[in-house]
Amino acid sequence: DSAGNVYATLWPNRIMVQYAGTTTFVELGIDSPPNDSLINRALAVDSGNHLVAGLDITVGTNGFYGGVSRWTVGGHYAHSLSGGSWTALPWPSQVARNMTPDLIVGDGAGNLYALDDYRWLYYDGAAQTWTVHSTSNYSGYWRDAVYANGKLYAVGSGGGYGTRFVAYDIATKAWIPLSLPPVAPDVGVSLAWDGADHLYLLSGGGTRHVERYQISRNAWAQLPD
Repeated sequence: DSAGNVYATLWPNRIMVQYAGTTTFVELGIDSPPNDSLINRALAVDSGNHLVAGLDITVGTNGFYGGVSRWTVGGHYAHSLSGGSWTALPWPSQVARNMTPDLIVGDGAGNLYALDDYRWLYYDGAAQTWTVHSTSNYSGYWRDAVYANGKLYAVGSGGGYGTRFVAYDIATKAWIPLSLPPVAPDVGVSLAWDGADHLYLLSGGGTRHVERYQISRNAWAQLPD
């Protein structure tokens, strides 16, 4: 493609990619269903830089049918709100290209922090470089995070890890366990800062629960749905 990535199929339906500047192929994904009833026959890259796969699909004893699937390679991009254009930026070398960090948060100064399981990665917006900022024994199923007054607040639940709510002090690189929200967060959770002393949590999971966290008191209050 235009970025220098090379694509190949691996029998019967695996899509492989050799990223620009690398020497080995890695799995981009698998066309569903994962069995011999679907076979990738041809690959092409369209004008939008999407990978298009031509397929043979066997349905019982009724023969072959044609199909098309479309793939796109994950990346790190900046979007200009004024001009509407997208710019490709460096991908964190610490994360496999067929994976993504759990969360990504901006600090309001052009830098990013990505929570990748048990570690925070730091993106220096000026230098356009990624580094590991800190690691910990907190792991897995992070739902959302927000920046507030020099700290990153992250909430997680599920996957056998239970509910977690932690603060990460950017200056000291310390992970600080905090009081847990009264309603366990679920899929679709959203965390926001009011710019002062409170965080607001939409619990997700198909509910309308709204909870408010007071930073100075490390205390939660449940608000009306």
